[in-house]
Amino acid sequence: MVGSVRRGWLSVALVVGTVVALAAPAGAASSFTAVPTPNPGTNNSIDGLVAFSGTEVWGVGNASSSSYTGCHGRTLAARWNGSAFVEVPTTPTAMCAAVNGVGGSSTSDIWAVGSTNSARDTHIRHWNGSTWSVVAGATIPLPPSGGRRLRTTSLNAVRSLSATNAWAVGKAQFADFSRNALVERWNGSSWSLSSLATPVGSELNGIAAVNASDIWAVGNGGASGAATLATLAVHWNGSSWSRVATPNTNTLNTLRGVAAVASNNVWAVGDSLRSGTDGVSVSRTLIERWNGTAWSVVPSPNVGSGNNSLAAIAARAANDIWAVGFYDDITGSIPLRRTLVEHWNGSAWSVVPSANPGTGDNWLRSVVAPAGTTQVFASGTSAAGTLVERFAG
Repeated sequence: MVGSVRRGWLSVALVVGTVVALAAPAGAASSFTAVPTPNPGTNNSIDGLVAFSGTEVWGVGNASSSSYTGCHGRTLAARWNGSAFVEVPTTPTAMCAAVNGVGGSSTSDIWAVGSTNSARDTHIRHWNGSTWSVVAGATIPLPPSGGRRLRTTSLNAVRSLSATNAWAVGKAQFADFSRNALVERWNGSSWSLSSLATPVGSELNGIAAVNASDIWAVGNGGASGAATLATLAVHWNGSSWSRVATPNTNTLNTLRGVAAVASNNVWAVGDSLRSGTDGVSVSRTLIERWNGTAWSVVPSPNVGSGNNSLAAIAARAANDIWAVGFYDDITGSIPLRRTLVEHWNGSAWSVVPSANPGTGDNWLRSVVAPAGTTQVFASGTSAAGTLVERFAG
């Protein structure tokens, strides 16, 4: 099972979705409880989670501090010991690197992906059961002289099916200066580029697999009809990638995470944004479902009248699916970002109370629901640093 996420969010208003009047206020009893996590720097986050069982859960993210050399940022990895997440040194420590997603086929085959050199190049790390090591990604031809300074390249998510079959997705700037979706494949010895036809300016944020011949990746791409930023879904059939049509509810639409239950039951989450008549843009949750034939929008809740966005999704069964993100509470004098958790019970999505430690902003970027358990882990960032919440069921 894998969860992964993308960073960076917006503002929005949507016609699809149910507005929820109330969520659990800060300090109220919550089904999700924050658990201890490491904070080695002054600014820290856990951006991706992967679970192999209820007792074997890993998180990856980033830490920064003015005491670090270079660009003051480094990668962070942590492991659940049953009561807390404890840092596992990512030796050699990658300075000026960031990781966004994690995935693995076993506890001795875990991949973490992101970017380095201020997002000019991909960054890939591997855990072999005892140590982390940096692994070279696929060779991406550099733009002409001067173009590299403006290069925008990053891997956002990774899915490992076995020690010889892993996939990573993101975006890259290529030699012709075009910025496009990026797919890389691991064959057991090296990473290579995988051919993919998507609109210029597209990006892939999440990836999920039913099996080795049934893989989905989602993100956003160029204009589609009335949309200026459209949802994007691509499918691997065992031999090639193809784009599959997805609906768009407003002018700016993004899919950020994807989870697969079966070949005819795949889910994707994100957000949709539209400028209102008052000139204010507000985001609303966006959930789409693949039924084996087509993608369609499934109504999803929103909390309050501020921004709502979903960043990641995890599926344990057809009637047990979890999505996480944030909503902006604008009821006070100062808007606060709050965690958002939603659950699918087989017939409808509903908001589940979640923790919001402290008095500052909190938001979630990744979620895993370990098979064979009733547990759920969600991770992200709080004003105090790294944030992981656990639902015991």
